[in-house]
Amino acid sequence: GVVSLFPAPHIDLTSSTATMQLANGIVTHSWRREGGVQCAKGFRGERSHPDANELKLSCGNEGIIKEVMFASYGQPSGVQCGKYVQHPTCHHSRSVEVTKRECLGKNECVIDLKELRELECGDHMRATVRCSNEKRVSVSATIPIGTEAKIHIPRGATLMGSDGKLFTGTAVNLESGTSHFTLL
Repeated sequence: GVVSLFPAPHIDLTSSTATMQLANGIVTHSWRREGGVQCAKGFRGERSHPDANELKLSCGNEGIIKEVMFASYGQPSGVQCGKYVQHPTCHHSRSVEVTKRECLGKNECVIDLKELRELECGDHMRATVRCSNEKRVSVSATIPIGTEAKIHIPRGATLMGSDGKLFTGTAVNLESGTSHFTLL
């Protein structure tokens, strides 16, 4: 069979990496959204959880955070990046102030949620920032020898290979080795 890889930058994730162990080697597929508008979610909780107590934002390799568009700790709602909503009564008043202090002018930042006092009504944070660099999606795939694979192109998008070659249509067949693309 053919291994099908699908970059999915339209969902509310900044990046994703997946690996599959096959009989003849390991397939690795990853993508990362950089620049443009970036969002993150975090929560206060058990230290054993890797995402507990901090919220991470990054513009990728070339940008800096130039604007905090939204920040709310308490009980914010919304699942889609850029469409978060502050709860009318459960919101920490210093959410925006702390996010600006920790993030503006930086390539990436980490907000320590323990700095915001615990609220009885909620313990989640969502933030949205605008980066100085243009939005792009970097995609890579590593395919072992003897494996057939293709990377699917999202509708209306174009893939540009590391050699500058443009790919349109529905999918690109991949050869063994590592391939790098930018989703345009």
